[in-house]
Amino acid sequence: MAVALFPNWLGQIQTRTVEFPDDTLHLGMPTPLQLNDALKHARLVWRRATPNG
Repeated sequence: MAVALFPNWLGQIQTRTVEFPDDTLHLGMPTPLQLNDALKHARLVWRRATPNG
């Protein structure tokens, strides 16, 4: 990892999950992240834009 919000992640390899439900792309973490005494699930969801035309 070359850029990270958390400095201790720099130089590490981060594994991600990838799913393609319907017309979206879901990127996530395979395990929850420990933040402030709580487990958090992170997921980024992208939806394909409607073409103009």
